[in-house]
Amino acid sequence: MKRKSQLPETTVKRLRELTPGEKARVEAYDAAQASKPQPPKIAPDLDFETDDEGALFAEAVGRATGSQDGSFGIHVLQLAGAVLTEGRVTAEGINLAGAAMVGMKPRDEVEGMLLAQMVACHDVAMRRLAVVHVDGQTVGGADININQAVKLMRTFAVQVEALSRYRKGGQQKVTVEHVHVYPGGQAVVGTINQSGAARGVGDAGRNQGSTGYHGQEAGPAVPIRLADGQEMWCEMQADGAALYATGHAER
Repeated sequence: MKRKSQLPETTVKRLRELTPGEKARVEAYDAAQASKPQPPKIAPDLDFETDDEGALFAEAVGRATGSQDGSFGIHVLQLAGAVLTEGRVTAEGINLAGAAMVGMKPRDEVEGMLLAQMVACHDVAMRRLAVVHVDGQTVGGADININQAVKLMRTFAVQVEALSRYRKGGQQKVTVEHVHVYPGGQAVVGTINQSGAARGVGDAGRNQGSTGYHGQEAGPAVPIRLADGQEMWCEMQADGAALYATGHAER
């Protein structure tokens, strides 16, 4: 009868118990994960038409791709997943792509396709960087892979910017925190319309019944607190287009 070999006590790896703080962090993480929408997961023998799990999977595909059409959603996930599994369409690749895309919450098909490109681009870039560290890698081989990775990472940054612009509807918001006006200069605070209808500042309370450039009627005056603590009244166009300020060092 053969006896099992006994490992020395010093080679046995023992798992330590978590500290109360570590347990609290794990529990908080589990609670946060449970509250998040789950990504699509392909299960064996899944009947998409009759199984409740099939319906749940179809809903998850829609959340991952932004598409109301399950066939198109699966197609997008297959293409993205094939990149993650080196050109092979597998359940693993689809699940990986879905897990990445559902977290970015696409709102429609355009965002879904863009997110699929981002996932694929990121994956290939990281693979190129990993090849640089392969044992025996030549300097030329490292340079080629680094250059490819840099191009892909730049493309990824462009994709992120494109997604941001698309979600904002092409609008950009500019926030001005400090405006410096030098002697002889003028500053405009507000929106400048195409007609160039900006007006000079009148005396306090001059807004009643006055008109701006191009005959636009002036709106109510509003107070602006200056850097030196003084208060200045500035007229505002009736359509709220612009406030005009002059002769002060800072707004």
